[in-house]
Amino acid sequence: MILHFLIGCLIGFLICFSQWVVGKAIAFLLGKTMDSAILDEGKRGIPLLEFALFSISFGLLYMLSVCYDSNFITIILISSFISYKSILKPFFCALQSRNRTALFEQYILAKTNLQVAVVISPVKFINAYAFGALPFSRLIVMSEQLIEQLAETDVKAILLHEVGHLKGKHLLQLYLYNLFTAFTYYTLLIYFFRISTDFTIAEKFSCIIAGASVFGLLAYFIPVPIMKKFEYDADSYAAKKIGVGCYSRMLQNLDQLTQGALTQSDFYHPNLQQRLSKLKNEDTL
Repeated sequence: MILHFLIGCLIGFLICFSQWVVGKAIAFLLGKTMDSAILDEGKRGIPLLEFALFSISFGLLYMLSVCYDSNFITIILISSFISYKSILKPFFCALQSRNRTALFEQYILAKTNLQVAVVISPVKFINAYAFGALPFSRLIVMSEQLIEQLAETDVKAILLHEVGHLKGKHLLQLYLYNLFTAFTYYTLLIYFFRISTDFTIAEKFSCIIAGASVFGLLAYFIPVPIMKKFEYDADSYAAKKIGVGCYSRMLQNLDQLTQGALTQSDFYHPNLQQRLSKLKNEDTL
């Protein structure tokens, strides 16, 4: 049992370490900032306490899944991959960060009656993100550039947009969707191994890779309309709190600051014109 525990701890540590390395590599090579790097707040060192707790938890689950051959424990083990990013990492960031700002936290509490940690990140990115699928891990991270280069009303509008995601439980819904996706793939994988007794190892490996690729693409594309709706909902929530005109001006100012990033948008977000039109239509109702 001890050996299985140690193996599980090693796997857990490698999971954390690989995410940390990938985040640093992408930031260095492509100039893009991953969520994990934002939550690390630009720290160069490895977050050992966070890694240690996750590794020990993973080790215990791995030991139990091997010793008792329980599908239920294995499912919990699989969920830990997703829970690490969605719950554990935001919780540690809020707990350990020295860049929390009481001013914005009090503003959100007074305006929305929501208790949430707000962190001003020194990492170079021009954006704000909401993290934390569960209430105790809720966190909003804003870049220093937003604070320095936008008016206070714009900053507050951005904060309210992120609060809209938290109030709407968007992160929880995405977390549950990711869990469902992982569990479904795991179930199909078990079924595949039961019916593929005549396959060679190479054939099994090829099928697993192909299945993971197809399933991964489906998991990537299916949430697109849902996530776009989440953006509209968060816009609507913030606009109701601060006013449609004020919120629309913030979107335009943010688009200028990011050199047209909102106009161009990305795969998961509606573009600036779509968002402004949606707000205008809601305002006339």
